[in-house]
Amino acid sequence: MIVKSCQQDLFTWRDGYTLRKLLIVVSMIALIAPLALFPHLLEARKAENEISAIRALRVLAACQVPFRSSDRDSDGYLDYATSLQELSQVGLIDNVLGGGVMSGYVFTLSGSTYEWNCSATPISSNTGVRNFIVCTDGVVCFSSSGRAVCSPCVE
Repeated sequence: MIVKSCQQDLFTWRDGYTLRKLLIVVSMIALIAPLALFPHLLEARKAENEISAIRALRVLAACQVPFRSSDRDSDGYLDYATSLQELSQVGLIDNVLGGGVMSGYVFTLSGSTYEWNCSATPISSNTGVRNFIVCTDGVVCFSSSGRAVCSPCVE
């Protein structure tokens, strides 16, 4: 009878998982999981950068209205801002966007008395795929290949 109880205890002990075995399995899963998730994280970051670029272009479109409504150079003409630095200096946009680089995109603003446009180009293929532009009419257009062009402000 003693032999049976020892064999039974020994059998259940060998059949179960030890803490060491569980730690090995968990660490293997932790090493493999990022490899499977990395491509999805990169695509999510690109999408987030593109959304941020669109939002920044909409902010710039909204900032051009109050900038133009005041005659800053006192020449009698209501001019649009011709650079991001102008909008930043008067406090309509922050210094990050005023610097021209934000969320993996380079922003370039050009304008005159009657029209303006701002383009957003990805720094690399890892930061975004699409190019964006917003024009005087405030419509954001995009292109997946080459420079984005809006039909009202074709240069």
